[in-house]
Amino acid sequence: DMSDMNEARYNFGACTWSNDFIYVFGGMNDSFMEITVKENFSKCLNTIEKYVVSCNRWDRIQLTTSEKLPFMSHLLAIHLP
Repeated sequence: DMSDMNEARYNFGACTWSNDFIYVFGGMNDSFMEITVKENFSKCLNTIEKYVVSCNRWDRIQLTTSEKLPFMSHLLAIHLP
């Protein structure tokens, strides 16, 4: 079985890298959707997680921005060689 992500989410963007990693971008989750945000702000998560296939482990990628990733929840999936 695949291990659980650090932060559960849905409607996220994703891509793979060399069949070794899966990257998951943005998205939403139920607890986050309950938070009230200011007008014109996104309720999309601003987190990225990387799944390491060989270790069956999800790692959080540290961001250097406080920007939300609203466009990421609209990606389907891509495969990077």
